[in-house]
Amino acid sequence: MRRAALLGFGIAIVAAVAAVSGGIAWLGHDDGARARELAALQAEIAALRRTASALAERIDACERAARERPLSDAVRAPTGVPRVPTVAAADPSPARAGAAGPAPFDPRELLREYVLSFADGGAGSEFFRMAVAAYAWQLRRELQAIVVDRELPDALRLQVIGMLDGGSFRGDAATIDALLEVARQKGWDEGAAAALAGLGRIGDRRTAQLLEEIAPLLHPLKLRRSAWEALTALLGADADATFLRLLERESDVDGRIALLAYIRGGDRAAALRAYELASRDELPMRLEASGRIGRFRDDDFVALTREWLAREVDENVRARLRAALDEQKQIPAWHETQACGAPNVERVDADDGRAWASAQPDAGREWLELSYAPLRADRVTIHETCTTGAVVAVEILEARAGWRTVWSGEDPLSAGGPFELRFATTAAEVTKVRITLDTKKKSGWSEIDAVELSGPDGRGWAIGATASSRYGEGSARSTFGADFEGSLLRGLSTK
Repeated sequence: MRRAALLGFGIAIVAAVAAVSGGIAWLGHDDGARARELAALQAEIAALRRTASALAERIDACERAARERPLSDAVRAPTGVPRVPTVAAADPSPARAGAAGPAPFDPRELLREYVLSFADGGAGSEFFRMAVAAYAWQLRRELQAIVVDRELPDALRLQVIGMLDGGSFRGDAATIDALLEVARQKGWDEGAAAALAGLGRIGDRRTAQLLEEIAPLLHPLKLRRSAWEALTALLGADADATFLRLLERESDVDGRIALLAYIRGGDRAAALRAYELASRDELPMRLEASGRIGRFRDDDFVALTREWLAREVDENVRARLRAALDEQKQIPAWHETQACGAPNVERVDADDGRAWASAQPDAGREWLELSYAPLRADRVTIHETCTTGAVVAVEILEARAGWRTVWSGEDPLSAGGPFELRFATTAAEVTKVRITLDTKKKSGWSEIDAVELSGPDGRGWAIGATASSRYGEGSARSTFGADFEGSLLRGLSTK
């Protein structure tokens, strides 16, 4: 670490020397003001050298402290938090026993310096923050203790919450429990929101169950929204049943209105029940639901819309329901159901409303979930259009086996066309495919025209779709899916 730090300052010194050389060439035979500028550059080089020397002395002091002070003093354990096991600081092998030499580096010394940088209202050292983040997994027990300690500075806790991220932390029960504890703590909304966002990134199905339990207890509404966003990230299109249960428990009409936006139609029965409840709710909820129901186009929703219109007394709601019936007869451009059926865009390198597109072009994680007539499968072919290369994972829903990932990695497409993924033939029939994209990987609209599922039983195009978002819904990430299983699309599933 010392060598890396000194190298950084060395590069700065070299750059400064180069600037001086350029300055000398520029000065030529001139003097006066230009000579003073040269003197200033030389002074800057001297200052950089002094800074590098001071950093070396500070790192040496840290290394001496690691040998002289007990490791248990590196981080104070918060009240009520068990003493965490110490990280092994030396190679325990017999060959090393009794060997002379300096004590090995312990990353908790970096953590100690980082914590101390917040003393007396300090903003924290960016240098030590980056160093601690590099050792976050090794320091996870100490970091977990920090985030739940209310006596420590909020700025420190907030930065540490941001370190509990990435592949190593995904599914780690102790880290998840620590973030859940922060979410439960009252009086620190910023920290609770950050913890909930972190849970959406590293959590698992157990996390979703625990979030469902605590979500109704979170106040204000913006914190419940943070919990719902985390549930959406964890459950995807399978979240409808969870949101229905939360809707039934939500006592605040504004909360119920906000929750309805998270019902996307992945579970048609749950979505239908949610809108049936909304149709009998208070007027603000009925106004909201009547403006959204047109996005669901299957026969059950059309029937509910007509039945609701027949009994509704408010003229504003009735007007929205009549508009919904018209909307249910159409498929909007870039809607997720545009990905159903065979490819039909005119040009694979152009923006086309006959393909699915997310609400925003570079928002990050998005997903598209498609339904199929059941068949055993060994291949998924994704027809990407406009901006390509954003697919990062593909999952399939196999009868009796549940969801499993059949591919994850770097999308190889650099131009529009088919991206074919092969995998071992499934033992049971596949009914759904979920495609996850990272739209930040490529700038522009990452669109999907169609997705084919094929195998020994034949081949088929999607007959239903739901998505994380779709173009035309504004910046909100609350979006809607639709199982569009009309006779036309049923006919597109061929052997």
